[in-house]
Amino acid sequence: MKQYSLKPAASFIGALLIALSFEVSQASAANPEPKLYPNKHLAEVGESKAKQDIAACSSKAAAYVQQSKQQGDGLKAGVRGAARGALLGTAGGAIAGNTGRGAATGAVVGTTASAMKGVRERGSRDPAYQQYVNSCLEDKGYRVVEWR
Repeated sequence: MKQYSLKPAASFIGALLIALSFEVSQASAANPEPKLYPNKHLAEVGESKAKQDIAACSSKAAAYVQQSKQQGDGLKAGVRGAARGALLGTAGGAIAGNTGRGAATGAVVGTTASAMKGVRERGSRDPAYQQYVNSCLEDKGYRVVEWR
């Protein structure tokens, strides 16, 4: 009976985990926030209060955008990500000698990467999200100059 080494499988799984951690770091780094014009209101309330107001408006905007989006879009994207990941995992698993484990690992990584991509793409760069935050902050007396 032929003995297979687990080293290729471990290398493949490690590469998938590195790719996933890259997706997570990209998602967290890709969330710009509003930069405020230094008007009279900002001077009166201070930076600390302004940050609290930005956080409150951002939270409200995220809830609004989440409600307005169709939940089916996220499900479809997750299924597509799982399918792509399973396909790549099967190929890597075939090289490593265990296609089933490769496909399962790839599907999990693909689903997670797809979810993180959705957060990164639709998160705070969503025009509806930014407009909501801008309007909320303007109602409080701030003026948004840009998003960075």
